[in-house]
Amino acid sequence: QGQKGLIMQAVELLLTCGSELEARTIADELLNKKLIACAEIFPVTSRFRWKGKIDQNEEYKLVMLSQVKHFDAAEAVIKPLHSYETYVLKMITVVTLSKDAETWLHESTD
Repeated sequence: QGQKGLIMQAVELLLTCGSELEARTIADELLNKKLIACAEIFPVTSRFRWKGKIDQNEEYKLVMLSQVKHFDAAEAVIKPLHSYETYVLKMITVVTLSKDAETWLHESTD
């Protein structure tokens, strides 16, 4: 369970963005507001169904370490900054986290 039960709150937020600049802008805003502890940005090729057709885009995926309690606030920050008509923000539970990282997450996002 970890210090003060924090491990039960650790999550990864996943989001694809249309450009590296957009991904960095969103990450920086979330970091500045202490809603995430870190963000990793990866170039990805996405294939998806959109408006009845199969499509493909080159995108940037944000993988962000946060706490479950920050999901709604993070989404409120992302919505006006994101260029997509419909974006997918996913939250995945972190099953375990090293003790030092858990402390860092708590200090960075509270």
